[in-house]
Amino acid sequence: TGKWDSKVDVTVNGTTYSTYYLVISRTAKVGTTTVSGGVTAKLWLAKGIGPVKMFLAGDAEVPGNYRELKTKSF
Repeated sequence: TGKWDSKVDVTVNGTTYSTYYLVISRTAKVGTTTVSGGVTAKLWLAKGIGPVKMFLAGDAEVPGNYRELKTKSF
């Protein structure tokens, strides 16, 4: 599931962007019992640009990932 958490200003490489903060989480169930859950990703999206910051959560099988916008050429 995804949830628009808030609108925040984020500074990346000296530039401040007005972003929409999106948190994506997961819940795994067996029947009606929750067996696993947590945040899967966090995204900071700027209008007309896309993601300026991105965090993808890792686990025991897959390493996580963190990215920030380096340059904008458009």
